[in-house]
Amino acid sequence: MKILQLTKKFPYPPKDGESLAILSMAKGYQQCGHQVTLLALNTKKHYVATATIDRDGFSYYHHIHDIYIDTSLQPLAAFFNLFSDRPYNTQRFYSNEYAQQLTRLLADERYDVIQLETLYMLEYIDIIRRYSKAKIVYRSHNKEDEIWENLAEQESNFLKKKYFQLCARRLSTFEKQNVDKVDTIAVISESDLNKHQQLYQHIKQVSILPGMDIQPPVMSVLPKSIKVGYIGSLDWKPNIEGLKWFFTEIWDNESSLTNQLHIEFHLAGRNASHQDKDYFEGQTVFHGEVEDASMFLDLLDIIIVPLKSGSGIRIKILEAMSKGKIVIATKKGLEGIPYTHGENAFLFSDAQDFAQNIKRIFEQKEEWTNIGLRAQALIKEHFSHQANAHKLIDFIS
Repeated sequence: MKILQLTKKFPYPPKDGESLAILSMAKGYQQCGHQVTLLALNTKKHYVATATIDRDGFSYYHHIHDIYIDTSLQPLAAFFNLFSDRPYNTQRFYSNEYAQQLTRLLADERYDVIQLETLYMLEYIDIIRRYSKAKIVYRSHNKEDEIWENLAEQESNFLKKKYFQLCARRLSTFEKQNVDKVDTIAVISESDLNKHQQLYQHIKQVSILPGMDIQPPVMSVLPKSIKVGYIGSLDWKPNIEGLKWFFTEIWDNESSLTNQLHIEFHLAGRNASHQDKDYFEGQTVFHGEVEDASMFLDLLDIIIVPLKSGSGIRIKILEAMSKGKIVIATKKGLEGIPYTHGENAFLFSDAQDFAQNIKRIFEQKEEWTNIGLRAQALIKEHFSHQANAHKLIDFIS
Protein backbone atom coordinates (compact mmCIF):
# COMPACT_ATOMS: atom_id res chain seq x y z
CA MET A 1 0.00 0.00 0.00
CA LYS A 2 1.03 3.61 -0.57
CA ILE A 3 0.69 5.76 2.53
CA LEU A 4 1.01 9.54 2.84
CA GLN A 5 1.79 10.84 6.32
CA LEU A 6 1.05 14.51 7.08
CA THR A 7 2.73 16.07 10.11
CA LYS A 8 2.79 19.50 11.76
CA LYS A 9 6.53 19.25 12.50
CA PHE A 10 9.48 17.51 10.92
CA PRO A 11 9.82 14.37 13.08
CA TYR A 12 13.58 14.39 13.41
CA PRO A 13 15.66 14.05 15.46
CA PRO A 14 13.51 11.74 17.58
CA LYS A 15 13.88 13.77 20.79
CA ASP A 16 10.22 14.26 21.71
CA GLY A 17 7.16 12.08 22.08
CA GLU A 18 5.37 13.35 18.98
CA SER A 19 8.35 12.66 16.72
CA LEU A 20 8.84 9.20 18.20
CA ALA A 21 5.15 8.36 17.69
CA ILE A 22 5.22 9.53 14.06
CA LEU A 23 8.43 7.65 13.23
CA SER A 24 7.14 4.54 15.01
CA MET A 25 4.21 4.31 12.58
CA ALA A 26 6.43 4.93 9.54
CA LYS A 27 8.87 2.28 10.72
CA GLY A 28 6.06 -0.21 11.32
CA TYR A 29 4.54 0.40 7.89
CA GLN A 30 7.92 -0.06 6.22
CA GLN A 31 8.56 -3.30 8.15
CA CYS A 32 5.19 -4.56 6.88
CA GLY A 33 6.20 -3.87 3.27
CA HIS A 34 4.25 -0.65 2.68
CA GLN A 35 5.58 2.49 0.98
CA VAL A 36 5.45 5.66 3.09
CA THR A 37 5.78 9.28 1.93
CA LEU A 38 6.23 12.09 4.45
CA LEU A 39 4.91 15.62 3.93
CA ALA A 40 5.93 17.69 6.96
CA LEU A 41 5.62 21.26 8.07
CA ASN A 42 9.11 22.39 9.05
CA THR A 43 8.45 25.04 11.67
CA LYS A 44 10.68 27.94 12.64
CA LYS A 45 10.43 26.83 16.27
CA HIS A 46 11.58 23.25 15.61
CA TYR A 47 13.42 23.79 12.32
CA VAL A 48 15.42 20.88 10.90
CA ALA A 49 18.00 21.32 8.14
CA THR A 50 16.72 18.31 6.21
CA ALA A 51 19.72 18.22 3.85
CA THR A 52 21.93 17.22 6.79
CA ILE A 53 19.83 14.24 7.89
CA ASP A 54 21.46 10.82 7.82
CA ARG A 55 19.05 9.10 5.42
CA ASP A 56 20.36 5.66 6.45
CA GLY A 57 18.82 6.25 9.86
CA PHE A 58 15.68 7.63 8.26
CA SER A 59 15.27 4.95 5.61
CA TYR A 60 11.67 3.91 6.31
CA TYR A 61 10.39 6.78 4.13
CA HIS A 62 10.18 6.30 0.36
CA HIS A 63 9.92 10.07 -0.25
CA ILE A 64 10.34 13.04 2.11
CA HIS A 65 8.93 16.54 1.55
CA ASP A 66 9.03 19.47 3.95
CA ILE A 67 7.60 22.98 3.82
CA TYR A 68 8.93 25.80 6.01
CA ILE A 69 6.40 27.68 8.15
CA ASP A 70 6.64 30.25 10.94
CA THR A 71 4.08 29.26 13.58
CA SER A 72 5.21 31.91 16.07
CA LEU A 73 2.50 33.68 18.03
CA GLN A 74 1.51 36.84 16.15
CA PRO A 75 -0.22 39.23 18.61
CA LEU A 76 -2.23 41.07 15.94
CA ALA A 77 -3.40 37.85 14.28
CA ALA A 78 -4.25 36.39 17.69
CA PHE A 79 -6.29 39.50 18.57
CA PHE A 80 -8.35 39.44 15.35
CA ASN A 81 -8.83 35.70 15.79
CA LEU A 82 -10.87 36.49 18.92
CA PHE A 83 -13.64 37.60 16.54
CA SER A 84 -13.47 34.35 14.56
CA ASP A 85 -14.82 30.86 15.25
CA ARG A 86 -11.61 29.25 14.01
CA PRO A 87 -9.13 28.17 16.72
CA TYR A 88 -5.92 30.19 16.54
CA ASN A 89 -4.05 27.08 17.71
CA THR A 90 -4.79 25.27 14.41
CA GLN A 91 -4.83 28.36 12.18
CA ARG A 92 -1.11 28.90 12.86
CA PHE A 93 -0.37 25.58 11.15
CA TYR A 94 -2.10 26.37 7.86
CA SER A 95 0.29 27.15 4.99
CA ASN A 96 -0.72 27.93 1.41
CA GLU A 97 2.60 26.51 0.21
CA TYR A 98 2.00 23.27 2.13
CA ALA A 99 -1.54 23.07 0.68
CA GLN A 100 -0.11 23.49 -2.83
CA GLN A 101 2.52 20.79 -2.29
CA LEU A 102 -0.17 18.46 -0.92
CA THR A 103 -2.30 19.11 -4.02
CA ARG A 104 0.65 18.30 -6.30
CA LEU A 105 1.35 15.02 -4.47
CA LEU A 106 -2.29 13.97 -4.68
CA ALA A 107 -2.33 14.78 -8.41
CA ASP A 108 0.88 12.85 -9.13
CA GLU A 109 0.30 9.76 -6.96
CA ARG A 110 -2.61 7.56 -5.96
CA TYR A 111 -2.37 6.92 -2.23
CA ASP A 112 -4.28 4.17 -0.46
CA VAL A 113 -4.09 5.76 3.00
CA ILE A 114 -3.50 9.35 4.11
CA GLN A 115 -2.65 9.64 7.79
CA LEU A 116 -3.12 12.98 9.55
CA GLU A 117 -0.84 13.16 12.58
CA THR A 118 -2.55 15.28 15.28
CA LEU A 119 -5.65 17.46 15.26
CA TYR A 120 -3.82 20.33 13.56
CA MET A 121 -3.56 18.53 10.21
CA LEU A 122 -7.35 18.45 9.94
CA GLU A 123 -6.85 21.96 8.52
CA TYR A 124 -6.03 20.23 5.19
CA ILE A 125 -8.79 17.65 5.07
CA ASP A 126 -10.95 19.47 2.50
CA ILE A 127 -8.04 19.47 0.04
CA ILE A 128 -7.58 15.74 0.53
CA ARG A 129 -11.27 15.03 -0.04
CA ARG A 130 -11.23 17.19 -3.17
CA TYR A 131 -8.26 15.47 -4.84
CA SER A 132 -8.06 11.95 -3.40
CA LYS A 133 -10.16 8.85 -2.75
CA ALA A 134 -7.69 7.48 -0.19
CA LYS A 135 -8.84 6.29 3.20
CA ILE A 136 -8.19 9.07 5.71
CA VAL A 137 -6.88 8.18 9.16
CA TYR A 138 -6.99 10.91 11.81
CA ARG A 139 -4.35 9.94 14.35
CA SER A 140 -5.08 11.78 17.56
CA HIS A 141 -1.97 12.14 19.74
CA ASN A 142 -3.77 14.03 22.52
CA LYS A 143 -7.26 15.18 23.40
CA GLU A 144 -6.20 18.76 22.68
CA ASP A 145 -9.26 20.48 24.17
CA GLU A 146 -8.76 18.52 27.40
CA ILE A 147 -5.22 19.85 27.73
CA TRP A 148 -6.48 23.43 27.58
CA GLU A 149 -9.34 22.64 29.97
CA ASN A 150 -6.81 21.27 32.48
CA LEU A 151 -4.67 24.39 32.09
CA ALA A 152 -7.71 26.63 32.62
CA GLU A 153 -8.67 24.76 35.81
CA GLN A 154 -5.23 25.36 37.31
CA GLU A 155 -4.80 28.97 36.11
CA SER A 156 -5.30 31.67 38.76
CA ASN A 157 -5.10 34.66 36.39
CA PHE A 158 -8.71 35.47 35.37
CA LEU A 159 -7.93 36.62 31.80
CA LYS A 160 -5.63 33.68 31.10
CA LYS A 161 -8.21 31.28 32.50
CA LYS A 162 -10.89 32.69 30.18
CA TYR A 163 -8.57 32.52 27.17
CA PHE A 164 -7.61 28.90 27.92
CA GLN A 165 -11.32 28.05 28.20
CA LEU A 166 -11.92 29.71 24.84
CA CYS A 167 -9.10 27.68 23.28
CA ALA A 168 -10.58 24.48 24.69
CA ARG A 169 -14.07 25.21 23.33
CA ARG A 170 -12.81 26.14 19.86
CA LEU A 171 -10.55 23.09 19.60
CA SER A 172 -13.45 20.85 20.63
CA THR A 173 -15.74 22.47 18.03
CA PHE A 174 -13.05 22.28 15.32
CA GLU A 175 -12.57 18.56 15.92
CA LYS A 176 -16.33 17.87 15.88
CA GLN A 177 -16.72 19.80 12.62
CA ASN A 178 -14.02 17.79 10.86
CA VAL A 179 -14.10 14.21 12.18
CA ASP A 180 -17.07 13.34 9.96
CA LYS A 181 -14.76 13.84 6.98
CA VAL A 182 -12.31 11.10 8.04
CA ASP A 183 -12.72 7.34 7.64
CA THR A 184 -11.37 6.37 11.02
CA ILE A 185 -9.79 7.76 14.18
CA ALA A 186 -6.63 6.07 15.46
CA VAL A 187 -5.88 7.23 19.00
CA ILE A 188 -2.64 6.77 20.85
CA SER A 189 -3.94 5.18 24.08
CA GLU A 190 -6.87 3.14 25.38
CA SER A 191 -7.92 5.94 27.72
CA ASP A 192 -8.17 8.40 24.81
CA LEU A 193 -10.09 5.78 22.82
CA ASN A 194 -12.78 5.74 25.51
CA LYS A 195 -13.03 9.54 25.42
CA HIS A 196 -13.31 9.71 21.64
CA GLN A 197 -15.83 6.86 21.46
CA GLN A 198 -18.15 8.70 23.83
CA LEU A 199 -18.03 11.76 21.57
CA TYR A 200 -18.03 10.15 18.13
CA GLN A 201 -19.97 6.91 18.39
CA HIS A 202 -20.76 6.90 14.64
CA ILE A 203 -17.08 6.80 13.58
CA LYS A 204 -14.98 3.64 13.60
CA GLN A 205 -12.05 4.00 15.97
CA VAL A 206 -9.03 2.01 17.09
CA SER A 207 -6.18 2.50 19.56
CA ILE A 208 -2.71 2.24 18.05
CA LEU A 209 -0.07 2.44 20.75
CA PRO A 210 3.39 3.82 19.91
CA GLY A 211 6.04 1.25 19.07
CA MET A 212 9.36 0.93 20.86
CA ASP A 213 12.66 -0.81 20.20
CA ILE A 214 13.63 -3.02 23.12
CA GLN A 215 17.11 -2.29 24.43
CA PRO A 216 19.51 -5.02 25.62
CA PRO A 217 18.46 -6.35 29.06
CA VAL A 218 19.59 -4.18 31.94
CA MET A 219 21.73 -5.97 34.49
CA SER A 220 22.68 -3.48 37.19
CA VAL A 221 22.79 -2.97 40.93
CA LEU A 222 21.56 -0.02 42.94
CA PRO A 223 24.28 2.66 42.65
CA LYS A 224 25.54 4.62 45.65
CA SER A 225 24.56 7.97 44.12
CA ILE A 226 21.17 8.02 42.38
CA LYS A 227 20.52 10.16 39.33
CA VAL A 228 16.83 10.86 38.87
CA GLY A 229 15.61 13.09 36.09
CA TYR A 230 13.21 14.22 33.45
CA ILE A 231 13.37 15.04 29.75
CA GLY A 232 10.65 16.80 27.77
CA SER A 233 9.83 19.92 25.79
CA LEU A 234 10.20 22.92 28.09
CA ASP A 235 7.98 25.14 25.98
CA TRP A 236 4.89 22.94 26.52
CA LYS A 237 2.68 24.28 29.28
CA PRO A 238 1.73 20.93 30.90
CA ASN A 239 5.43 20.01 31.25
CA ILE A 240 6.39 23.32 32.87
CA GLU A 241 3.34 23.29 35.13
CA GLY A 242 4.06 19.72 36.28
CA LEU A 243 7.76 20.33 36.92
CA LYS A 244 7.15 23.46 38.99
CA TRP A 245 4.49 21.66 41.01
CA PHE A 246 6.96 18.81 41.62
CA PHE A 247 9.81 21.02 42.79
CA THR A 248 7.59 23.25 44.95
CA GLU A 249 5.35 20.62 46.53
CA ILE A 250 7.53 17.50 46.58
CA TRP A 251 11.25 17.89 45.90
CA ASP A 252 11.74 20.80 48.31
CA ASN A 253 9.66 19.06 50.98
CA GLU A 254 11.75 15.90 50.67
CA SER A 255 15.16 17.59 50.52
CA SER A 256 16.35 15.86 53.70
CA LEU A 257 15.44 12.47 52.25
CA THR A 258 17.05 13.12 48.86
CA ASN A 259 20.22 14.47 50.49
CA GLN A 260 20.39 11.49 52.85
CA LEU A 261 20.10 9.03 49.96
CA HIS A 262 22.47 11.00 47.70
CA ILE A 263 19.90 11.71 45.01
CA GLU A 264 20.47 14.41 42.38
CA PHE A 265 17.98 15.63 39.81
CA HIS A 266 18.95 16.00 36.13
CA LEU A 267 16.69 17.93 33.76
CA ALA A 268 16.88 18.15 29.97
CA GLY A 269 14.64 19.80 27.41
CA ARG A 270 14.62 22.40 24.69
CA ASN A 271 13.18 25.89 24.36
CA ALA A 272 13.03 26.81 28.05
CA SER A 273 12.32 30.51 28.57
CA HIS A 274 15.02 32.57 30.30
CA GLN A 275 12.85 32.74 33.42
CA ASP A 276 12.20 28.99 33.49
CA LYS A 277 15.86 28.24 32.77
CA ASP A 278 16.93 30.33 35.78
CA TYR A 279 14.37 28.54 37.94
CA PHE A 280 15.45 25.04 36.85
CA GLU A 281 19.16 25.81 37.20
CA GLY A 282 18.46 26.63 40.85
CA GLN A 283 16.71 23.28 41.38
CA THR A 284 18.52 20.77 39.18
CA VAL A 285 21.55 19.80 37.17
CA PHE A 286 20.16 21.53 34.09
CA HIS A 287 21.31 20.16 30.71
CA GLY A 288 19.09 22.22 28.40
CA GLU A 289 18.62 20.70 24.96
CA VAL A 290 20.64 17.50 24.63
CA GLU A 291 22.05 16.14 21.40
CA ASP A 292 20.83 12.60 22.06
CA ALA A 293 17.73 12.04 24.23
CA SER A 294 18.38 8.30 24.38
CA MET A 295 21.87 8.84 25.81
CA PHE A 296 20.44 11.23 28.41
CA LEU A 297 18.00 8.53 29.55
CA ASP A 298 20.95 6.13 29.79
CA LEU A 299 22.53 8.55 32.29
CA LEU A 300 19.56 8.28 34.65
CA ASP A 301 18.67 5.60 37.19
CA ILE A 302 15.09 6.76 37.81
CA ILE A 303 12.80 8.79 35.54
CA ILE A 304 10.32 11.18 37.19
CA VAL A 305 7.21 12.26 35.23
CA PRO A 306 5.16 14.78 37.28
CA LEU A 307 2.39 15.61 34.79
CA LYS A 308 -0.80 17.19 36.15
CA SER A 309 -2.53 17.87 32.81
CA GLY A 310 -2.46 16.62 29.23
CA SER A 311 -3.72 13.50 27.50
CA GLY A 312 -2.46 10.73 25.28
CA ILE A 313 0.49 8.58 26.24
CA ARG A 314 3.96 9.66 27.38
CA ILE A 315 6.40 8.29 24.82
CA LYS A 316 9.41 9.12 27.00
CA ILE A 317 8.06 6.81 29.71
CA LEU A 318 7.81 4.00 27.16
CA GLU A 319 11.36 4.69 25.97
CA ALA A 320 12.65 4.69 29.54
CA MET A 321 10.87 1.42 30.32
CA SER A 322 12.23 -0.13 27.12
CA LYS A 323 15.69 0.57 28.57
CA GLY A 324 14.78 -1.09 31.86
CA LYS A 325 14.68 2.17 33.81
CA ILE A 326 12.59 2.70 36.94
CA VAL A 327 9.74 5.16 36.36
CA ILE A 328 7.97 7.16 39.09
CA ALA A 329 5.07 9.15 37.67
CA THR A 330 1.70 10.71 38.38
CA LYS A 331 -1.52 9.02 37.28
CA LYS A 332 -1.75 11.51 34.39
CA GLY A 333 1.83 10.70 33.38
CA LEU A 334 1.16 6.94 33.31
CA GLU A 335 -2.17 7.32 31.54
CA GLY A 336 -2.60 4.82 28.70
CA ILE A 337 0.17 2.48 29.92
CA PRO A 338 -0.93 -0.92 31.32
CA TYR A 339 1.43 -0.69 34.30
CA THR A 340 1.18 -2.35 37.71
CA HIS A 341 2.22 -0.12 40.59
CA GLY A 342 5.29 -1.49 42.34
CA GLU A 343 5.86 -4.16 39.69
CA ASN A 344 7.02 -2.29 36.59
CA ALA A 345 6.44 1.39 37.50
CA PHE A 346 5.59 3.54 40.54
CA LEU A 347 2.69 5.95 41.01
CA PHE A 348 2.73 9.13 43.13
CA SER A 349 0.38 12.06 43.74
CA ASP A 350 2.02 13.92 46.61
CA ALA A 351 5.20 14.22 48.67
CA GLN A 352 4.25 11.29 50.92
CA ASP A 353 3.73 8.96 47.94
CA PHE A 354 7.01 10.05 46.40
CA ALA A 355 8.95 9.45 49.63
CA GLN A 356 7.37 6.02 50.11
CA ASN A 357 8.28 5.00 46.56
CA ILE A 358 11.89 6.13 46.99
CA LYS A 359 12.22 4.34 50.33
CA ARG A 360 10.66 1.18 48.90
CA ILE A 361 13.15 1.14 46.04
CA PHE A 362 16.08 1.60 48.40
CA GLU A 363 14.84 -0.99 50.88
CA GLN A 364 14.41 -3.63 48.16
CA LYS A 365 17.78 -3.24 46.48
CA GLU A 366 17.71 -6.77 45.11
CA GLU A 367 14.57 -5.80 43.14
CA TRP A 368 16.28 -2.95 41.25
CA THR A 369 17.12 -5.07 38.20
CA ASN A 370 13.89 -7.09 38.31
CA ILE A 371 11.72 -3.97 38.14
CA GLY A 372 13.59 -2.86 35.04
CA LEU A 373 13.26 -6.28 33.41
CA ARG A 374 9.52 -6.35 34.12
CA ALA A 375 9.22 -2.88 32.58
CA GLN A 376 10.97 -4.14 29.44
CA ALA A 377 8.67 -7.16 29.30
CA LEU A 378 5.63 -4.88 29.39
CA ILE A 379 6.96 -2.80 26.48
CA LYS A 380 7.79 -5.90 24.44
CA GLU A 381 4.27 -7.27 24.94
CA HIS A 382 2.27 -4.13 24.17
CA PHE A 383 4.41 -1.76 22.06
CA SER A 384 5.70 -3.22 18.80
CA HIS A 385 6.20 -1.12 15.62
CA GLN A 386 5.23 -3.90 13.24
CA ALA A 387 2.27 -5.22 15.27
CA ASN A 388 0.81 -1.71 15.50
CA ALA A 389 1.11 -1.10 11.76
CA HIS A 390 -0.48 -4.49 11.01
CA LYS A 391 -3.32 -3.69 13.41
CA LEU A 392 -4.12 -0.36 11.77
CA ILE A 393 -3.88 -1.67 8.18
CA ASP A 394 -6.13 -4.62 9.07
CA PHE A 395 -8.60 -2.24 10.70
CA ILE A 396 -8.68 0.00 7.62
CA SER A 397 -9.08 -3.01 5.33
